[in-house]
Amino acid sequence: DHSRYNLAAVISDNQTSASWVDTLEKLVQKYGVPEAILHDNGSQFVHNPSRNHTKEFEAFLKKYKIRGIKSRLRHPQTTGKVERVQQSLQYEARDLVFTETIDELQEAVDNWRDFYNKVRVHSSTKMTPHERYLGEEAEYAVKLSAWQHYEHSLIKFEWS
Repeated sequence: DHSRYNLAAVISDNQTSASWVDTLEKLVQKYGVPEAILHDNGSQFVHNPSRNHTKEFEAFLKKYKIRGIKSRLRHPQTTGKVERVQQSLQYEARDLVFTETIDELQEAVDNWRDFYNKVRVHSSTKMTPHERYLGEEAEYAVKLSAWQHYEHSLIKFEWS
């Protein structure tokens, strides 16, 4: 939360507990176990016996002894930083992503996420999320194709 570092941006046509737990398992392997996870009240996170939803997310939290923090109902400000990242992605990528498959779209989003984490300086921290999260400058090579603002136009970059 303090760094604005985006650990994952997953494109999926299947928003289930199982798909979220799969992503979270990969993140735990890469970044370690977090103390807590802030989440909304979506059916993939909150068990609802009357709707026959599974308990996979709750089991994941218990397995790693992670504290699950539910956002308040009808209060998007609780997850405001996540909402803001999604808004940035939608704005910055809206005219540049012409993909035919989910895999192609995922690749474009991954490129944007690298730019967001490694190049884009956050206005309140005056650092990139990478610098704030890992305490070091990001190493990257620019090839032309992630995203950069230049006044009101957008330029696409690709990181290798």
